[in-house]
Amino acid sequence: MKSFLIIYFLFVYSLSFSQNFESVDLKVSKYPEFENVKNLSIRISNDFDTDIEKVRAAFFWISTNLTYNKSLNNTFRTPQFISYFSEFEKNKKVEALKLLRIKNAFLNKKGICFDYASLFNQLCEELNLQSILIKGIVKEEIKKIKSETLYKNHAWNAVKINNQWKLFDCTWASYQWDFDNNKLLKKINNYYFDIDPNILIKSHYPENKSWQFLDKTITLQAFFEAPIFFPDYFKNKLELLNLNSGQVTINANDNNYIRFINITKGKPIFFNNSKRTIKKAAFKNVGEQRILKFKTKDLLNAGDYLTLYLENKPILKLKLESL
Repeated sequence: MKSFLIIYFLFVYSLSFSQNFESVDLKVSKYPEFENVKNLSIRISNDFDTDIEKVRAAFFWISTNLTYNKSLNNTFRTPQFISYFSEFEKNKKVEALKLLRIKNAFLNKKGICFDYASLFNQLCEELNLQSILIKGIVKEEIKKIKSETLYKNHAWNAVKINNQWKLFDCTWASYQWDFDNNKLLKKINNYYFDIDPNILIKSHYPENKSWQFLDKTITLQAFFEAPIFFPDYFKNKLELLNLNSGQVTINANDNNYIRFINITKGKPIFFNNSKRTIKKAAFKNVGEQRILKFKTKDLLNAGDYLTLYLENKPILKLKLESL
């Protein structure tokens, strides 16, 4: 049988970063040094009127000022033990440790995802905004869960603005990957500001299902079995017909197809091979469809995953399995 992967164009999708925040960003970029989070929040409150502008100012300051610093000290951090004689004393000491960590991240301008999210949460609270620090899992591979222990490896935020919860990831917004030069740039990525919950769930799975902010929540199993999506997949308004399957079975008879609909003609599509170089995919147009056909040997040489690129940007990663 033939393997078909059908991808449709969505006309209704629009990037979440629709409002122009250039004036907010420009003003915040000229901020002086602050002694503490409280002073920064006072400056933001004085400079901006609306809640979304205040959130943008906090988001921009953190994403542009903090540097991700994951060292062996972070990885193998010795647990901090506290002694207490009552639940009240315990909560008080835990809160003190949390505030100390936020203070250190703020003054040193370094931290890991938990520090980014904690600082953003603290700033929002100082600005009298309802905020949640969300712990969860970000996906790095497509797999079936086989009763193994899954550890939370990331933190991000939700803020209630105009009675609606909106999602933010200051850590992932701090950097952009330069695919042309194959390196990470310290440059704000607005893609993770007020990101659509239907998009963020493709890469971020919260420990509390209600924090998916979806009409219909997805399971952890479905999350891991789905493809890996890159930002340009959504920017180009693509959507898989079967969002739950990130696995492609390679057919021995060369009938391996990937189908697109309404992809702009003239935009080349590429894929990776075993030598980590990029090959241009062969295709043909049939009506509104643009059909990519892969030779079995090319897929076998691609390794465990097939990454698709639209022009020079990755859009999708799929797991390959041989018959």
